[in-house]
Amino acid sequence: MPRLIAVTRSGDETAIGAYRTDFSRLSCLIAMTLALDGLRVTIAPED
Repeated sequence: MPRLIAVTRSGDETAIGAYRTDFSRLSCLIAMTLALDGLRVTIAPED
């Protein structure tokens, strides 16, 4: 599976999940497959 990259607001790249903590609402990762290609999602900012 390819490594997923997120781009922060400042434009820096980080590995998906690298910012996740035990208290994060983003407590799981979704396996990205070709079946999800083109899917658009909105992720709410954390509190």
